[in-house]
Amino acid sequence: MPEKLTPEEVALLIRSKKILNAKGLPRNIDVSGICELAGISRKTGYQWAEKFEQHESLEEQLKKELAQVRDEHEKLKRDFADVSFERIFTSQDTHTFLCISL
Repeated sequence: MPEKLTPEEVALLIRSKKILNAKGLPRNIDVSGICELAGISRKTGYQWAEKFEQHESLEEQLKKELAQVRDEHEKLKRDFADVSFERIFTSQDTHTFLCISL
């Protein structure tokens, strides 16, 4: 039995099928056929595929980091929601206040 597919893999396969249908390509076209239709070598096709996968990997990493930053931001907002700042007068402030009042 084949290994279970991830949601990303399912989405990619469905997108691939849509592209095949839209371009009128056979369902069982291989990498050589795809590259030939694109006017590139198999080597270039695999290089493009690797570059795209690296880009997706970086994008996923950035999405995870963004989610972590957002979570941390929400936690900090909750932790400091009830913090209020009060001005504490020092003796210097009191002296300045008294001089101005006179």
